[in-house]
Amino acid sequence: MVCEQTALLSDEALAAALSCLSEQEQEEIFRYYFLRQSQREIGACMGRSRSTAGRHIQLGLQRLRRIMEKRSHE
Repeated sequence: MVCEQTALLSDEALAAALSCLSEQEQEEIFRYYFLRQSQREIGACMGRSRSTAGRHIQLGLQRLRRIMEKRSHE
């Protein structure tokens, strides 16, 4: 099915883009979006404040977006 192939390509693109992030960025994004941990929990696990963890997640997502946009124009 075309939709499934498109979704698969999107997932591959996301996986490739995620692999370009630092391990720290990957871990924080994974914890927040896949483990559904709060910024406070992530901060505590990583020895940071809630606000610092939140800022790192935000910066990681911005970087992820730029990587994916760049790759979509190649």
